[in-house]
Amino acid sequence: MIELKHQKKEVSNKQFEEAYANEDNTKIIKKVLSRYRNELSDETLKDCGLNGLWRCLQFHDPSKGNKLTTSLWRFVKWACDNEKKKLRTLKNQKRKKSIELF
Repeated sequence: MIELKHQKKEVSNKQFEEAYANEDNTKIIKKVLSRYRNELSDETLKDCGLNGLWRCLQFHDPSKGNKLTTSLWRFVKWACDNEKKKLRTLKNQKRKKSIELF
């Protein structure tokens, strides 16, 4: 899990829309999501991309020397990895319940 040491910034809808309209940002999001295409549903991938962008805008600190796209890659990957963990947990819980029935 990514440890966030920065203060959370308020992000307006306008800022989010501008960042989403940026071609570099959408390319990064699509590139990261392509790695998870076989593991997560299309709807989940879209949610991960939007969630990653939103959190990136909240926590990105340009004074650290990173580009926004570098942070974006990390946050979208983090969102996808968290979704994979949730799915694994749900599958394991279902397996345990089915075993208990027998």
